[in-house]
Amino acid sequence: MSEKQNILFLNVLSLPASGNFVGIENKLQMMDNLSGHSELKDRYVEPFENTVQINASVILICKGGTATIRVNFEDYLMREGDVAIVISGNFLHVIDYSDDLKFAAIALNYNDFDISGNALVPMALLKHFMAMPVFHIDNDTMEDCLSVYRFMKKRLMNDNFIYKDELARNCISTLVYMAHQILVSNDSILDLPNDKSRQQQIFEKFINEVNQHFIHDRNVYTYAERLCITPKYLSAIVRQVSGKSANDWINDYVVLEAKALLRVKWNTIKDVSNKLNFPNQSFFAKYFKQHTGMTPKQYKQKG
Repeated sequence: MSEKQNILFLNVLSLPASGNFVGIENKLQMMDNLSGHSELKDRYVEPFENTVQINASVILICKGGTATIRVNFEDYLMREGDVAIVISGNFLHVIDYSDDLKFAAIALNYNDFDISGNALVPMALLKHFMAMPVFHIDNDTMEDCLSVYRFMKKRLMNDNFIYKDELARNCISTLVYMAHQILVSNDSILDLPNDKSRQQQIFEKFINEVNQHFIHDRNVYTYAERLCITPKYLSAIVRQVSGKSANDWINDYVVLEAKALLRVKWNTIKDVSNKLNFPNQSFFAKYFKQHTGMTPKQYKQKG
């Protein structure tokens, strides 16, 4: 349970659009080391030492070498030809990777991409990747995926190209359909675990609701109402499944977001208080100190 108490928030979509990072501000980011040295470990040490909660859906493609990742506190070894898809709001920890790791990564804000004309396709994929985030693809499919990746990256790097959103949307849609084809072509992959207890299902729904609404809703009663159960029952289930109370999870989301916002130099403490929907800066400061042991000012100076 100690792992869950050592979580950082990684605002993937705020990574700088320079060097190995290419993207559309607040919508999509791409990064790889396919043609040379990766900046990731040089510039972002913390994610490799802690579990992070990501604010975007992430596609990781392993072209060579190995990497061990932890998704929602479960470990997966990625080898050449493996792909991981981690859904926004989930927890990710890069445990280790080999020196010869070659990878490509895409992070996207799901709400900004109508990723499929057939609503059943993304729904099926979301359900699958919540249960099984890592899968293997053959060499031909790998090259096809990387061709789409390289084409999108090349166009997004062109400052004069005016249809970046449209192109990115279509490229992501292509990758989504390719992923769905892999699933329907492999019956064993489609056999998702159906033995999740009702308690686990309720916990996952609760986490999804908190992820979407924690800025405005911090009351367990509200989430219980959304899930059509009593607050007492929800609290009991959350503690049984996760070892933490429902209030603790809500507070964790608020504090993680507060820390992420405070790390941005141009955000004042008042800005952060307003963005997190606190009634005033003083109330925010008391809340933050209660849950972190330091004031927002002390945390900002420390960062």
